[in-house]
Amino acid sequence: MSGINFLMMTIMILILLFVLMSIGPLVTF
Repeated sequence: MSGINFLMMTIMILILLFVLMSIGPLVTF
């Protein structure tokens, strides 16, 4: 129940960090 919500939130945060890492250098340069 709460574990599933925590897992989903963790996956969303990991995806968001991955997208920021991928797009960050492109925006700075």
